[in-house]
Amino acid sequence: MGSWGTDTPIVTVLGFSRGSNQKTSLAYDEIPFNGMRPELTKILQKLQLLNQTDHVENRINSKEEIFHFASLFRCSVSMWDKNKNQYSKSGGGILEKFLKTEKTDLIAKNCINQYFNRIPEQTKLIVLLGNSDKYIDGCMSLFKNEHSNINRINEVAYGNDKTTWVHVIHAKARGSYVPQWLEGKDAAIGRKLKPAIDAVQASGVLQHLTSVA
Repeated sequence: MGSWGTDTPIVTVLGFSRGSNQKTSLAYDEIPFNGMRPELTKILQKLQLLNQTDHVENRINSKEEIFHFASLFRCSVSMWDKNKNQYSKSGGGILEKFLKTEKTDLIAKNCINQYFNRIPEQTKLIVLLGNSDKYIDGCMSLFKNEHSNINRINEVAYGNDKTTWVHVIHAKARGSYVPQWLEGKDAAIGRKLKPAIDAVQASGVLQHLTSVA
């Protein structure tokens, strides 16, 4: 899995790992978030990180100066699906389960150490796709290994005095989860919208984006 956009971003957007939709035959700039870009655009617009006429399609390229796009884990993570009798790269709680076993937890720690040990000074916000409670706790623990001054902000966010990490609905979440989150429905997933917005606003990133627009 590669990375796209600037190396000194104000905002970093992280998927989980390279999935089945991100096939190697695609042109390089077509790889990240293939098949979920409309939903990802709506998510970033909801957080006011993109305006209503902008789209992630305009941002995923080597000339981008504000955003960086990548995956939390740069390898392709898969899990055996006994129902389909094959390995799957999504679904079935794969995000949470990857952090549970000793071997995969070591892979996760090594990856975080390699790619996120030093976060650029300019980076105000890191947006992570996936907001189940177990995944949020697991990711916070991984980042805290490298950045010990991280503290919990609310149920979907954590950070330090420089950078805020915010977990949002995964753009490929099944069923009605994405609409529920976008609409802030009075349901478990919908109630995670407001704390995400609150954390983004408290991070100061929106004022910073306005100043560089």
